[in-house]
Amino acid sequence: MLRRRSATSAVAALLVVGLAACSTTVVGSAGPNASAPPAAAPAVELTYQNGFRQFAGTLATMRTWDLCAAHDVEAAEAITGGRRMSLVPPAVLNKCTLSVRHAGGEHAWWIDVETLLRPAVARTHERVELGGTTVHREKPPKEGAPTLGAQCSFFLPVQEQFGIEVGLLTTADETRSAVCEVAERYTEALLPKLKEPPLVAAGLTSPTISLYGKDPCLALAPALAAWPEDDQRNRTYVSGQNPYSCTFRSDPELSPKITVQMESFFEERDAVVELAGHKAFVTEVGGSCEYRVPIDPGIVFKADAPERGGYEPGVGIEFDNHPCDPGMAAEILEAALSQPDLPVTRSTPELTLGVLS
Repeated sequence: MLRRRSATSAVAALLVVGLAACSTTVVGSAGPNASAPPAAAPAVELTYQNGFRQFAGTLATMRTWDLCAAHDVEAAEAITGGRRMSLVPPAVLNKCTLSVRHAGGEHAWWIDVETLLRPAVARTHERVELGGTTVHREKPPKEGAPTLGAQCSFFLPVQEQFGIEVGLLTTADETRSAVCEVAERYTEALLPKLKEPPLVAAGLTSPTISLYGKDPCLALAPALAAWPEDDQRNRTYVSGQNPYSCTFRSDPELSPKITVQMESFFEERDAVVELAGHKAFVTEVGGSCEYRVPIDPGIVFKADAPERGGYEPGVGIEFDNHPCDPGMAAEILEAALSQPDLPVTRSTPELTLGVLS
């Protein structure tokens, strides 16, 4: 069992250390919106995994993007020949999914716009020119590899292997080449938005999720303060796979492994507890524990029939191979929610998230 260091003074020390960082853009790749507000890296000194600090500014900029507004519903209908169904952030907030009824009527297209890390993009994708822009098209799966339907994606780098991706999936009877053709046409239609992503601040979609812009790595500052080293004196650190997911750990994993995600939950039914004044759902299985905390009361994104449940934005806190720790979970939640909200211009939104009429 790790001995937890008293976190109060350590967190206070972290919060007064300034960290300046800026976004680094690869020449010829997508870049932050020129009109975006300044997006600095976390305003505290976090211990990052080796090599990860250089991406902090880019991830902060990505958190100012409204990925649902990056979709073009009319273009999706024209290209697929189908009819709009829903537009929701169905999982982690680094992704927004547009669903379109397949022309055959019994199936659908699920179209994602997502910001993420593609560490093996050189191996899993091939470079292609699209609308005068170099992008990376996903290679076909290996023969015999399990797949769910036919899918294809195009990845546009922003900084090295972090970028923005358009992915299509359908369970209809479509060949992969046909799906890739649809994905290519839709990606090309979105290129102007992918290069200059719309901002949360523009208020183009509603309702506005209060977790937009909040840094999951910064939320883990209390864990870094409590466990700066594991029992073998290995340093602990944070790193992420996308702008809204971050993990605290050590190498080897002798410290608690804690993952924080800004995400959406669907019809939670687990045990209810209170966490830092918020209702939370908790699951404890096999020595691991997960808290899911809905944050925006009244916001439920419907993606199906109105009588069914919907997606609620919230914070997920997962302890891997570590029992439930309500004290640390509450500190992490407070560190997440105390971050400032992104400013939003209250204009008339172009899209209301959920079921599309």
